[in-house]
Amino acid sequence: LKEETPANTLNINPLKNVYYVKQDGVVDKYDEYNVLGRNIAFHKKSACSSVQSKYQDSPYAFDNNLGTRWASLFSDPQWIYVNLGEPVPIGYIRLRWQMASGRSYDMQVSNDAKKWKTVWRTSSGGGSVDVIDISKKNITAQYVRMYGRKRTTQWGYSLFEFEVYPNLSPNIATGKKVFASSGSEGYRAEKAVDGYMGTRWGSEYSDPQWVYVDLGTAYKIDAVDIMWEYAYGSDYIIQRSDDAKNWIDVCEITDNNRVENHIYFERPFVTRHVRLYGKKRAADWGYSIWEINIHGIKD
Repeated sequence: LKEETPANTLNINPLKNVYYVKQDGVVDKYDEYNVLGRNIAFHKKSACSSVQSKYQDSPYAFDNNLGTRWASLFSDPQWIYVNLGEPVPIGYIRLRWQMASGRSYDMQVSNDAKKWKTVWRTSSGGGSVDVIDISKKNITAQYVRMYGRKRTTQWGYSLFEFEVYPNLSPNIATGKKVFASSGSEGYRAEKAVDGYMGTRWGSEYSDPQWVYVDLGTAYKIDAVDIMWEYAYGSDYIIQRSDDAKNWIDVCEITDNNRVENHIYFERPFVTRHVRLYGKKRAADWGYSIWEINIHGIKD
């Protein structure tokens, strides 16, 4: 595995035109929202190879308190890991070191805390803050571990905070089977999932209208992006179904006035079929969508 140099700053840009769906189904609307800028390791279960005292145990690296820390014994190797509770797409890791830091270490992932895979390695760590970018590596895991190979000092490894930031799941809609309530020859439903922003689905000029994607199998969905043409939906519902017959509402968007909608779910949902059910158009034309992106991982 090629060695990399950690950055010292974490830059996660907020996204525009966000609808954030809370666990209770309430939808908050934001002009800008940093949906990926939350530390998902906070107060999660953890374990480590050793501690100097009970006041420097592994949970102190996940308490969001820079006045506490995990500290290992004075030897190599040492490790510490966090259990995120379930497999999660991972984008960034930020290690906030005390002076006793790691010079050479690996970042590893696992889904059972037994078999570990090294996804990032360095021999130039040990700054006060090390930022590890794995957002382009398409990594989903439940456990994340820092495996220290060589210390910077004679002391152990000591972390004030071990932070993990999520990544957006891959778009799983492109090229999948898609069905709609209506659509003419030049604006067929499959145009909404062909991965090309130069083609689009267009419905008849009436309410209601719908379009749904058959993902082929069950996925855990954490986001839906809708790239509207100017004939966008003002009020619509995102629905799920296992059989494409019985539909369950996931959330309702009202008074939309944007041609680009990013819908994020605090609690991902599992389904095979995802449907946009249009209740009210914003114009006299039909519903028209350049692309629908559905982000998820296999359940």
